[in-house]
Amino acid sequence: MKIKGLRWMATFLAVCMLMGAVPATAFAAKETTEAAETIPQVYRMDDDNDTVRLVIGKTPTLYIGKNGTVSVTLMNMEDKDWIETEIWIASEDDFRNHYSDEITKTEDRDSEESSIVQSMKTIYPFEVTDSLNRHYKVGHVNKKAKKTVNLNVNVKKGLEEGYYPILIYISKRAQGEDGMSSEYAKTIMAWIETKKTTGTSETNEDNSEPVAFALGENQSTPSANYSEVMNFDVNVRNTGYKTAYDVRVDMELSEDIAKFPFEINDGNYDRQMGNMNPDQTVAVPFSMAVREKAKSGY
Repeated sequence: MKIKGLRWMATFLAVCMLMGAVPATAFAAKETTEAAETIPQVYRMDDDNDTVRLVIGKTPTLYIGKNGTVSVTLMNMEDKDWIETEIWIASEDDFRNHYSDEITKTEDRDSEESSIVQSMKTIYPFEVTDSLNRHYKVGHVNKKAKKTVNLNVNVKKGLEEGYYPILIYISKRAQGEDGMSSEYAKTIMAWIETKKTTGTSETNEDNSEPVAFALGENQSTPSANYSEVMNFDVNVRNTGYKTAYDVRVDMELSEDIAKFPFEINDGNYDRQMGNMNPDQTVAVPFSMAVREKAKSGY
């Protein structure tokens, strides 16, 4: 039997607290060991998938002139663990060099490429900020395992709607290696469009609170069997019209199994999520085991 938890999860997530003004970047990583999908290189200049693979599910959607999150799942294809792993978004110069053939082409693009690649817009889609090209330290990745990372971006204003390539670099140090590898280049295709409005304005007059939060939007309900460890993320969105600084997510714990049907699986469930811009969503990672005496249900 399984127990599902997202619907009542908001009852034990405390209110997000705003403290200080120390900037940080939201980051979440979780590891799974599902079977490897057969996924070809997205772009012909990318490195092959023999060592490092990006596993892409649904095409990411970003909005012109808005902040967004790109979820990247990397997979260790080797037969040995990675002791250190880093991932980052390539700089604009590296982007231009990697897609230089596409940028300079005047005739039709290579017909052997996918229709998405043939139609992609080779413009660097992100505003350059201090944190855009920072290296995210993913840490240890087991052999044949995956790890998911959420990268925050600010999409440029004035872009046309369409598919845009995002150049991702990954560097790793496997067991027995002395130093970090050179970067592996991987392309993710993202659909960028104008955010549809519903007649409401994103101004101070129409948003009732400068900072407020919504939990659990646009995600499926996590589930687990009794005594299993459940790894999951909770989406948190700043629904206010001002930036929230130094956001911290606290979890309310309880020995009452009816209120908290989980075994403590982490030394500290407080999560420091950094700054959150208006309408920005971050994924807050949690890991906990379901108590054997917990009742089935939501």
